[in-house]
Amino acid sequence: VDLFCSHYYRPTLNGVLKMITDIALGWLECQQKGILYRDIHICNIYKANDGRYKLGDFGSCIYEDRGLRERVGNPWFMSPETYISGQFDERSAVYSITVVLYFILNGLRPPFFNGNNEEEALQRKMNGESLPEPTFLHSFPKDLAKVMMLELFEKGCAFYPSNRIQTCKELLHIIDVLRSTLKSQRIELRF
Repeated sequence: VDLFCSHYYRPTLNGVLKMITDIALGWLECQQKGILYRDIHICNIYKANDGRYKLGDFGSCIYEDRGLRERVGNPWFMSPETYISGQFDERSAVYSITVVLYFILNGLRPPFFNGNNEEEALQRKMNGESLPEPTFLHSFPKDLAKVMMLELFEKGCAFYPSNRIQTCKELLHIIDVLRSTLKSQRIELRF
């Protein structure tokens, strides 16, 4: 978060999508090793010296999912099923990763938050209200903004897990397509 808040750092969309890619790959690596990483949020993402982003703070991880149901993490980044009943699976991770992207593209603010309505904003999110367009999306080309809203935020942050992007690999595919589009059209978006 310090990096995003600094006055000299101007992130690019491609750089932020790279961060999301690294986080999804990190989550998959944990899963392959039998670790369920449940605390995905902006403060648990670190940038390594080699430029890759990594997940940190493994204190809330569990080894293999044994049906443990507990609400773990930052409520702003939790999926509704985690917040409401403590359930967490790969679809919940997709939700959290996508909300990290939303948070960044919304000026480091959660959805519905206007500075003094924290409880109301969180309830609107957890009640399944459609997320408003992130602040910075209005400055993107309209076709790109539309794809991001439809493919990432509406599907990645769907209230019901069955309506959501189902796997991190599916999320990675969508991100790859977006990054390829940015590269092929030579679009360099700073916000």
